[in-house]
Amino acid sequence: KDFEHVRNIEEKLNALSPLSVLERGYSITFREYDNKIVRSSSDVEEGEALRIRLQKGILGARVFEKE
Repeated sequence: KDFEHVRNIEEKLNALSPLSVLERGYSITFREYDNKIVRSSSDVEEGEALRIRLQKGILGARVFEKE
């Protein structure tokens, strides 16, 4: 029973993990200068450098336009 309980907790933690989100095809975008997560277009300025974390790798990007 203890093993099942630990396994249950492990499954719940894995489901909430940002890495699980990346495995589903999403990405996480950070501002390059302070590594803060970008949640809205208002979090960045045109011309600002970003880092985009994918399941496999990281991309560097620059904001050309925002809406």
